[in-house]
Amino acid sequence: MAEEEEEYPFGTPQEHALICEKHNSMPIDFICEDCEEFVCTKCVKEDHKDHNWDTITTAATLKSRGLLKTLTKIEEEDIQEIDEKIEKVSKQMEENKKRCEQEVSRIQRQYDAMVGKLDKIRKQQEKALGDSLTSKNADLSQVRSGLEEKKKKVLQSVKSFRKNSSKMTDITLLKTHQNLTKLLSTKKIFTPLSEFSSRYECGDFSEETLKSMMGQNIDYEKITVTLVNSFQWGNKPIQLLKAIDKSTCSVSILFSTDPLAPDGICQTKDGGLLVTLEDTETDKYQPKSHSRRLVRHVTLTGDIIREYEYQEDGQTRLFTWPSMVKQNANNDICVINWKNKTNGDLVILFNAGSLKSVYSGQKQKREFKPTDVANDPHCNIILSEANNSTIHLLSPEGKFMRYLLTENQVVHPVAISLRSSTLWIGDAYGCINVFQYKL
Repeated sequence: MAEEEEEYPFGTPQEHALICEKHNSMPIDFICEDCEEFVCTKCVKEDHKDHNWDTITTAATLKSRGLLKTLTKIEEEDIQEIDEKIEKVSKQMEENKKRCEQEVSRIQRQYDAMVGKLDKIRKQQEKALGDSLTSKNADLSQVRSGLEEKKKKVLQSVKSFRKNSSKMTDITLLKTHQNLTKLLSTKKIFTPLSEFSSRYECGDFSEETLKSMMGQNIDYEKITVTLVNSFQWGNKPIQLLKAIDKSTCSVSILFSTDPLAPDGICQTKDGGLLVTLEDTETDKYQPKSHSRRLVRHVTLTGDIIREYEYQEDGQTRLFTWPSMVKQNANNDICVINWKNKTNGDLVILFNAGSLKSVYSGQKQKREFKPTDVANDPHCNIILSEANNSTIHLLSPEGKFMRYLLTENQVVHPVAISLRSSTLWIGDAYGCINVFQYKL
């Protein structure tokens, strides 16, 4: 039988008079507001004489008035707020389920794509073996036809010899014997056979290879950043951070291509450079029809490979003012685009130049103005945002996953760099914080 719910969870409606533990004979008649203790008359005079105290009856009367207001607030506001939070939690649970189902569908699509490609490869290999068999057996078929023809001629010669041997002269007999000997020669009857020589060689079938092909699950909540060091570098904004290996030396050169001025630069996967450029003749945030706002892909000698300036229609601009640029491991190009002095977005392009997505931030206190971008080994995008002092973690598609750091951990970050498991963040006041980035 279930236990009955307590009718008075905060105490019984009638209680026996309490006796002071310190002064056993004295009933408790007062409450000390400062100490939040129930006390007797002697306690008031001895230990609480300078405190804010009152009789229990008076305090209860005052509290009951406030309690009624509190109960009304609970019924009219707090319960509603709890219900809203319950609804929000329920919606989040449904959203989580939907996202999980979407990711499961992506796994299935990846699996189907792998199976489809493997099936195609299987058919190609089976066809190659079949073609080899057809070719070899075609050669053997010709050999067999030749042998059958020789067999026919030999039988005819034997039959003719038996029929006419008694009538043959000695010379004819010798010649017939020579012809039969030549016809039955082993070298002429048996030719080298065309053997089936094609062989299937098994490929790598290790579990690690299969896991690599299938990809992996990434729990963005388990990606952590831990502060390990911090140091001051002057008192001006850290405009650019570039973490490099000790064994290498990396040099980035911003070069002028007047009338286009460079702003951001990064090295590409093919060993070239990506440079953000804008003309110097028009307002940065109000480009005119003839204004230039672009990202240029060049070789180390300055030869132009490709320019990214307009969307596929050839008219819609990709950028207002392209600032920083980075290329992801999946070859996507991530560009910080400033639309005005206090607002911007992240433009993500496919390597071929078409627009992949645009990230314009979350609902926050201040306008969203990204300042720098980095990418982790799984092609996730790490974005610093100065106005709200936050570091955003995005999926490779540019979808917001979570805040890595907030204003309690960073202050106006303007430059970031990720190398191996170390995340460097430079702020607007010359401070560089070093975090351990753990996937």
